[in-house]
Amino acid sequence: MNKSYRKINFRILDKQQHHLLTAFLFLAALPHFFNLSLAISLFFFSILLFRLVTRLLSHREHPRWMNYIFLVTGLVIVVSEYSGVIGKDFGVSLLVAMLSLKILEIKTYRDAYVLLFLTAFMLVTHFLYTQEMFIVFYVFTLTFLMLFLFIWFNQLQEKVSFYHLFLTTGKISLQAIPVMVILFIFFPRLDGPLWGFDQQSGLAVTGISGNISPGSISQLSKSSATAFRVKFDDPDQIPEPELRYWRGPVMVETDGVNWKAEEKPLAAEIRYQSAGKPVSYQITTEASNQHWVFALDLPATIPEQTFITKDYAVRAKEKIQKRISYNFISYPEYLANTTTTEQLDASLSLPGGVTNRMRLFVDTLKRSNHSNEDFVKSVLNHFNTENFVYTLSPPPLTVNPTDEFLFETRKGFCEHYATSFVLLMRIGGIPARVVAGYQGGEWNTAGNHLIVRQSDAHAWSEIWLGDKGWVRVDPTTAVAPERVERSIDPEQFLEGAPVVFKISSEGMFGSFLKQAVFMADALDLNWHRWVVGFSRERQNYFLRSTGLDFLEGYKLGLSSIVLSSLAIIIMVILFRGKITDRRDPAKKLWDKFIRKLNKRGVSCKPADGPQTIAKNAGQMLTEQKSSINLISRMYIQVRYGKRYSPEQLRTLKKLISEF
Repeated sequence: MNKSYRKINFRILDKQQHHLLTAFLFLAALPHFFNLSLAISLFFFSILLFRLVTRLLSHREHPRWMNYIFLVTGLVIVVSEYSGVIGKDFGVSLLVAMLSLKILEIKTYRDAYVLLFLTAFMLVTHFLYTQEMFIVFYVFTLTFLMLFLFIWFNQLQEKVSFYHLFLTTGKISLQAIPVMVILFIFFPRLDGPLWGFDQQSGLAVTGISGNISPGSISQLSKSSATAFRVKFDDPDQIPEPELRYWRGPVMVETDGVNWKAEEKPLAAEIRYQSAGKPVSYQITTEASNQHWVFALDLPATIPEQTFITKDYAVRAKEKIQKRISYNFISYPEYLANTTTTEQLDASLSLPGGVTNRMRLFVDTLKRSNHSNEDFVKSVLNHFNTENFVYTLSPPPLTVNPTDEFLFETRKGFCEHYATSFVLLMRIGGIPARVVAGYQGGEWNTAGNHLIVRQSDAHAWSEIWLGDKGWVRVDPTTAVAPERVERSIDPEQFLEGAPVVFKISSEGMFGSFLKQAVFMADALDLNWHRWVVGFSRERQNYFLRSTGLDFLEGYKLGLSSIVLSSLAIIIMVILFRGKITDRRDPAKKLWDKFIRKLNKRGVSCKPADGPQTIAKNAGQMLTEQKSSINLISRMYIQVRYGKRYSPEQLRTLKKLISEF
């Protein structure tokens, strides 16, 4: 082991360095406090706090036997929290707990190197839980700090300029960017997760599920969280607001209170007659832990990882446990006149809770309206002319919700109107079903895409009208026609009061804030499309668009190696000399002094040492011999001495500048 290695690695850390390492370890583990159990977080906090207090209050180390107690405690907590089940959470928890124990035995620079290397592994584990833009920026920042600490601890001199350390760290980091970009673009993409499991697990159910009941969608609509985003291939293809129905589960079975979609539907063929122009678009949906994919009504093509059911609902083959993008082509105008007798019979079945006044109400309307179309219009007219209220907070309903809603409370949200309308149609002999999904969306002017939020959750009806097939009927429009034009404002609602819709007049500050939100949303979407969602398909699309589609298979892997190697060679050629100067500021100043001597006619050979150069220069420049000898002695002391202070370096710089 050479002397310089021992000099650096076995030098004792001071208190400032201890505190900085502790703070760095805390920041590196901080995001995991939202992923791991509370007991693991408390254990980690306790160990770091214990180390901090002992360093502040005492110069003596704590007894070594305490480390073994902490070790056993940490292992017991990890095993008990996860019942010994080895997996992602267990492994990350064990790493976090053991890293906190490592800080207890940090004494020398060598210990600091070990801690920093282990922390690098922990930084990578954050991507097992999320790859959002914030966490990537956070990890990159800590990686920069980790590199800064490595460079700092590798300095021979005890006192160094943080400015030069920061500058060196920044330039080294910048040199890594070209290699990182090349590998990201050209390295062959994998079909599945690198570690064999998805990043998200155990997600709570969010958004629309395959079951609705009175009040379920109205509660969901109070949230402004994003459900999915839509990027249209051609802005001219964007359908009008009244055609923006994003189809989800179709519910036929009911007990009079709850409506359920088929739990395990089979794949079916897409069979309907298209009308109008097709719309091509990409949906980027948030994690929902559901199978439903909300396509524009009605889809004509579907992605490979999905299938379509007999009632035109699109389902993912696996639960959506992370943000994912799907490409679709839909026809907003269509004729769906293909069905089966089984479907029609199921869409006519009535629950046991149908009351006599519901039947009497239907009989009265049927007698005055002989055609099915006229009967439908009369029911919608009833919703429109009677004292019905469209509200986010309807009064609670009891045993027979449809009867109570139609004849007593008359206050409800979209699911109240859709389900009651479907039951009235079935009583009147018209096959009908409930469709849940989203309606509308807010146009993001900064990203040129549509944002569909949970507040856009909606339910509507479909009825069978003979040759016209399945026809969409939205009973909500009879009560609140502005629903299809504007989104609901989830922040403004009162118990039993009518729904408040968003208005565009927001003032200068409100407009600025909204635009800022749009820009952040656009940035988030593009981050997913081009970074997190840079799959094999998107990589192939990029290669085709740039004329590099001949790179496939082993050629793609070989190109990534060749290009990254070239980038490294170029960086070495461009920055090699500059890095040497930054590592040795005394040598940089001495070279400047040599250049000044050369201008005065003093010949300095590369093999000449400082004393030889000073002797030759003193013989030629006798009037400055004392200055030359002083500069030479100062340089030897700074460059080759065991240690030097920043003041000595500044003195050398001043002497050479004044020479």
